[in-house]
Amino acid sequence: MTDYKLSLKPTGKWTYATTCSGPDKLSGTVQLTYKEGELLKKGYTYKISDNSGTDFGLWACERTWDDKTEGDFTSAKLAAETSSELAAETTYSVDFENKTPDTWTMSIYQTLPTSPGLKSLSWKQTTVPKNGESGVEWSISYLVGIANYKQIGGKGVYKASQKLGTQLGQKWACRFQDGAQQLFEDGSANPGQVLIQNKSGDLANLGIGMDGDLALVQSNVYSGNSAQFEVAPVYWVALYKDVVQGEVISGNQVHGPLQVVFPGGVTHLTYEAYIDGNEFVFGLKGGPALRAPLDQVEMRLRMLQAA
Repeated sequence: MTDYKLSLKPTGKWTYATTCSGPDKLSGTVQLTYKEGELLKKGYTYKISDNSGTDFGLWACERTWDDKTEGDFTSAKLAAETSSELAAETTYSVDFENKTPDTWTMSIYQTLPTSPGLKSLSWKQTTVPKNGESGVEWSISYLVGIANYKQIGGKGVYKASQKLGTQLGQKWACRFQDGAQQLFEDGSANPGQVLIQNKSGDLANLGIGMDGDLALVQSNVYSGNSAQFEVAPVYWVALYKDVVQGEVISGNQVHGPLQVVFPGGVTHLTYEAYIDGNEFVFGLKGGPALRAPLDQVEMRLRMLQAA
């Protein structure tokens, strides 16, 4: 038995997710059949079929959201647990609404769960003053890079000394030429993988990125060794008081992280931060949110500023 996340589209807005369990043979886009206006409840069964009319039978579904989901639900699409299947040549965007009395930086970063030893960098970020709104956007276009490590105010920051566009399934070689480490195309890698072999005779910081910016780095790769990237990125969002693009994500966020998941067909999400009584709230607008005692958030801020 396999659990699938299905994103339901009600009239006027998207809901978030419910978990359905059934035979392990779903792929692509599916349709979830149920009565218009019906509220999903634990223990209910729903008929699932695909666009070709193939019937996958009855599946048991359980609500995983709050009670604000009543509505005229009309269709469903299979959505990945992670964002690894975002469409190429499509622009995705994340906005941040800051409803607090302070300035915050929203950072988007990536992880590759099946590629150990990588450092996640602050990949896309935007700083928003009190009662302000801003956002970031990207498309699925990959790059490889050589990164030089720098210290900015005591923070570890990777700045790309070279960035080249790449396709998945491509192999690269890092060589020392014309007085510098450089990348050269060097054949093919496994599907879904990018491989960079260090042939430069020195240590190298080898990275992969997307939409023009480095996202992950394998640092200090020995000459004769390779940096291997199994490219199925998971996206995360977190709030920072002070973060530099390219800075290593090391748990110094003030609030978060939250996984960023685009339900099927959705390309834009909005996150918000606000004060609710004695709590600091950060989360997806109209959806899942993290809450923390305001006094503890303020204490954490003081600790980070003193570090």
